[in-house]
Amino acid sequence: MKAGNAPKLADAPENLSVPVEFAGRVPVPGPAAVSAGPASLAPDADGPGPALVRRRREGSLRKPEAARPQAHRRHPWLRRLAAAFFILLAAAILWFFRPWWHDGWMFLYTRPVFLEAAGVWLLLHLILRRLARPAQASGDKRGIAPSRRPAPWLWPLSVGLLAFLLWLGALAAGWAQELYLARTVPYLEASVAPTLGPVLPGIPAQTAYDQARKTLPYSQYRLGRPGLSLMEGRIGWGFPLVPNGWLPMFLWRSHGVVVLEGGPTPAAPRVLVRPLAVGEGMQLTDNLWWRLWLRYPLYTAARPLYIPTFSNGSRATDLLTVVPLVGYSFHWWSGIPFTIPRFAGVAVLHADGREQFLSAAQVQRDPVLSQAPVFPVSLARLYASAYSYRDGLVNVLFLHRNQLQIVGRPASQPLDEGNLRAAAGGLAWVFGAKPYGESQAVVKLFVVDACAGWVAVAQAGP
Repeated sequence: MKAGNAPKLADAPENLSVPVEFAGRVPVPGPAAVSAGPASLAPDADGPGPALVRRRREGSLRKPEAARPQAHRRHPWLRRLAAAFFILLAAAILWFFRPWWHDGWMFLYTRPVFLEAAGVWLLLHLILRRLARPAQASGDKRGIAPSRRPAPWLWPLSVGLLAFLLWLGALAAGWAQELYLARTVPYLEASVAPTLGPVLPGIPAQTAYDQARKTLPYSQYRLGRPGLSLMEGRIGWGFPLVPNGWLPMFLWRSHGVVVLEGGPTPAAPRVLVRPLAVGEGMQLTDNLWWRLWLRYPLYTAARPLYIPTFSNGSRATDLLTVVPLVGYSFHWWSGIPFTIPRFAGVAVLHADGREQFLSAAQVQRDPVLSQAPVFPVSLARLYASAYSYRDGLVNVLFLHRNQLQIVGRPASQPLDEGNLRAAAGGLAWVFGAKPYGESQAVVKLFVVDACAGWVAVAQAGP
């Protein structure tokens, strides 16, 4: 067959076979592929013209979006600037709302042993992680890299170790605090029992709350948290009138206080109307605790004491909100950090929003506050319980020689005010103590001055 008369591939039958010796070596295109020609020069379905030229003109050969250089890739400083902006914005928000985090912050501030325990745990965790890493087999010739995943027992053991260190640190810090107070608090030993007056305010808090609710004449106000009140030299209960509802607390002020005087014959509740510029139950910046934690971020506080002054009728000319403040000092005991609470003074807020701070020494010289129970009852109880550590930690843990226990407050007095009494030198917090163990006999009385905080220890009974 001549070369010019050779049949075209397009006319070849579909069952054209390839010799056996060339099978699998040379690909043989089918008739459709040969007739179509090169893909880049094939005509479009909707008109003539090379497909390559049309695709370039229409932009179909551009790089996909993922492959294009984005702005943050061309300018990496934009990402860093955006990250810095959001970090600063979050820090500003947290700083502005810092009174909301005060309780959590003070929980760690007054317990520095937790930070020490966390550091020790981190060191032990790194050691355990290195021990838990599987060793590489020396005879492994398969080329497979060994797993770097730690042993499954690592995290359960590490979490348990952290919980144990926190518990042990809190226990040791509590011992250190009690031992320090037992050495430094001047306990005045008295040979005879002191002369004490009746329990003040003379009515349980829940009973006073129920009676105050019966005389509440407002629907837009409700009773706030109870606190003590001092009106005309008499101790009673005080319930602030706070806005009722989430929207009124942003719009309205506290309306005053409901005072219920105690005594052998409790008087009827009195509603003292005096709007407060700063008080409980209001939001946001006129809230009592918001204002205090902005001014005193490193203090804790006891419940407020309400001291109204009024002329004629029930409208008070001024209403003082007195908040006792507790400061802290740092100490070390055998490598364990701990804090010692102390009475720092009081913050006095007037009804018009004026605020002043009086130190503990200034409180004793003030004619009104020197007769008020401003010394925190929790601090008084701590001073009384530390008395048992005078003979050392070994005696408290094992020997129990002359060890005392503070008697728990009655169930009818859930707020500790059942311990407030009138003593010879003024008001005092009184705590009974019994021998350690099963004994129920009250053998000693701890009398803590409710203004100055000095502690007297006397024998109970006649």
